[in-house]
Amino acid sequence: MWSIAIKNLRANLSRFVATLIAIATGVGFLTAGTMITNSIENSLGGEVDRQYEAVATAVEPAGRLDDEGGVQATMDGSALADIVNVDGVRAAAGELAGSTRLIVDGKNVEDDAFAEGPSVRLWIDDDSLNPIDLAEGRAPAAPNEVTVDRNYGEDNKISLGDSIMLSTVTGAQRAEVVGITTFGTTSAPDFEGTITAAAPWAFELAGYDTEKFSRIIVAAEEGVSETILTRRIQEVAPEGTRAVTGQQFREDAKSDTADVLSILRPVLQGFSGLAIFVCCFVIYNTFSVVVGQRIRELALMRAIAATPRQIRRSLRAEGVGIGLLGSALGLGLGALLTWVLSRVLIALDLNLPRAEIVLSLNIVLAGLLIGTLATFLSVLVPSFRAGRTAPIEAMREAAVEPTKASKPRWITALVMLVVGCAAMWSRNGILLAVGALVFIIGVFVGGPGLATAFTIPASKVMKIFGIAGRLSTDNIARNPKRTSATTNALVIGLLLVTMVTLAGNSLKKTSVETVNRFSSSDFLIGSRTGKIDSGLLDKIEKIDGVSAMVRLRSLPVTTDGHPDALTAADPEDLAKVGIKPADGSPPLSEIGDGVASMDFGGAGGGGPDGVSGTSIGSERIFTDQDGNVIRLKTTVLLDFSIDALTLGSVVSDETLEKYAPDAAEGGALLRVDGDKLDQVDKELRALTVGFGNVQVAEGNIFGQAIEAIFSFLINAVNGLLGMSVVIALIGIVNTLTLSIFERRRELGLLRAIGMTSREVRRMIRLEALQVALLGTVVGMTAGTILAFLLLRASKFSSLDLVWGKLAIVFGIGIVIGVVAAIAPTRRVTKLDILDAMAVT
Repeated sequence: MWSIAIKNLRANLSRFVATLIAIATGVGFLTAGTMITNSIENSLGGEVDRQYEAVATAVEPAGRLDDEGGVQATMDGSALADIVNVDGVRAAAGELAGSTRLIVDGKNVEDDAFAEGPSVRLWIDDDSLNPIDLAEGRAPAAPNEVTVDRNYGEDNKISLGDSIMLSTVTGAQRAEVVGITTFGTTSAPDFEGTITAAAPWAFELAGYDTEKFSRIIVAAEEGVSETILTRRIQEVAPEGTRAVTGQQFREDAKSDTADVLSILRPVLQGFSGLAIFVCCFVIYNTFSVVVGQRIRELALMRAIAATPRQIRRSLRAEGVGIGLLGSALGLGLGALLTWVLSRVLIALDLNLPRAEIVLSLNIVLAGLLIGTLATFLSVLVPSFRAGRTAPIEAMREAAVEPTKASKPRWITALVMLVVGCAAMWSRNGILLAVGALVFIIGVFVGGPGLATAFTIPASKVMKIFGIAGRLSTDNIARNPKRTSATTNALVIGLLLVTMVTLAGNSLKKTSVETVNRFSSSDFLIGSRTGKIDSGLLDKIEKIDGVSAMVRLRSLPVTTDGHPDALTAADPEDLAKVGIKPADGSPPLSEIGDGVASMDFGGAGGGGPDGVSGTSIGSERIFTDQDGNVIRLKTTVLLDFSIDALTLGSVVSDETLEKYAPDAAEGGALLRVDGDKLDQVDKELRALTVGFGNVQVAEGNIFGQAIEAIFSFLINAVNGLLGMSVVIALIGIVNTLTLSIFERRRELGLLRAIGMTSREVRRMIRLEALQVALLGTVVGMTAGTILAFLLLRASKFSSLDLVWGKLAIVFGIGIVIGVVAAIAPTRRVTKLDILDAMAVT
């Protein structure tokens, strides 16, 4: 039987082409997902280990405020001198963490409120401590000299020797590119790009007016252990900083990427699993059709003493052979998809490096095993049916096909749909998941019945296309099980696309509207370095249309281990931009020597991120970057708003002077006349060009951020789901093509009694269109029901039917029908009438 299976594959390989494509697509996506995550993980992890290999100890601010979106945590540059003199230190260097922006034609290249420009790093002269490698040119040595990393230079058409405009703390300045850099085998350690400069100009470029380090890295003398050196350095390190071993420092440096990959890996693996799952529909349907075509052949084998077990074994062997071949092709396709997906991820600004194409033994074995196993499992049912073939079937010239869905199937499907909806209606998490699964299975079980029901109205519409239209509907109704199996792959794809589109857009709309209700000011001016040039703020205040402006001075602190700020501002100006006390609270003018805290629901109410609730008279404990503890009593409660949340904890000017006499103006809130929003926006961006540490955002920035995140997730998920739709297209093409082979005598007879080639082609096109329309309607309807029930369970949002996007999804389904008909109609035109009518 193995020999027969191999001969059958050789003789009928063309029948399995679409199956091979489906398997290769699923395995290819699985392979690509694994390659991308492994490559990125190995690349960044390996580069950090190699480039920072000499670091024995690192000293950094203990607050780590920058990790959660606060002001950039830094330490004073004077700390470096004390650390250099510690016994056992061979060399030490300060690292700088700031950013600049490239200016072209008077505008920031990175002109998005959420986008940061390239990171600025201080060039380190000690080669062992400097993580940046020179690829071309030389190191920066004088003011206005910089290097740029290779990819950032290529992306922005910057070459060695070019003169570029960069933003600084005092405004735009011209710089000469004296070097092109890399980070080991990759381009840069910073996702946004890396620019290096020499001290002291590097600090100005990064947005600081004094010498500030984000960390100090230390190399040890030979024979001095990391642990001992770290302990010695901690004794002389400034207050508010911590010393960690080089090993811990390298692990921390890789943690951000590890967090991204912890999300990216299961997402890609999940969609790979979906691709394999959808492939199973195509494989199952293909083998079902092929078994139907070979019924006389199988019956003849039974007649010459082949046992049912041998028949089943032969077909399963064919499945294993097709699975191995398709999986091998999938490995090659996976390499191509890796290259494509890597570019897509970079184009979507996911802050990930380019993935390399690396076929490891584990990837090869996993691809071959999963692809072959999926094919083998998909062949089990058709092979079981084939084993039941009776020898008498050899005497038939055509297979007898059921034309109606059985009543038990109808009842089972209806019960499953009702039970699934009832379970999701309960809003219980476990029942919700089980109910969704039961509902989807019910859709598949009821597929043949839906196909039969679909042909009733379809037959009336198809009459307008004459005999070709009527016959196309009859062909669909002839075998509802096959029609259902053909559409299942399309159903699951469009079901998920519809559900994600509707649920995602509904949640996005509700979230954005909710957040925007709590936004009061029209524009927020901020700085990651905690300082904005006062002259710039004067110019902003004089812009025509700015009706109110409040200037902010802040001291970065932590509260309960979370970032916060003590912010001083004029109470009258705060009121003008919409910051007001909560009901029952004293006015802001009575803040005195206390603090105004956010009202998160009254005394004892919980704040965000675990920050404890406050009430009038309660004590708040803050810790600044130097480790100093500040205790203040709550004298005013602020009404909840996004702007009040941005301010942090509000204090009087006198209180801030007491704890931070050098605190500079680092932000502002603006209220603008309604008819001049666009004009003020343009002038703000024009004024702040060249100031790399200044960020301008509309007052609804959090709403915009939520909208951007939702839009990205919806588009990304639907993009990945699109592969299941492509596989569904392959399945429809395959089924129609095989059915033409199976119905060649019928088609030949139609031609013989006067049906033209054009009418036959029209019949096949209409059949493909109806199959795609059936899958589209069922998939979109089921997806809409699931989206409604899931949103109802969330109690957060109601279903918002985005008709424009639904129309696009529906259009995709129709296009699939049109495209699916191309190959089958070409095959119809090649059929010779006499050959087609010959008995085989």
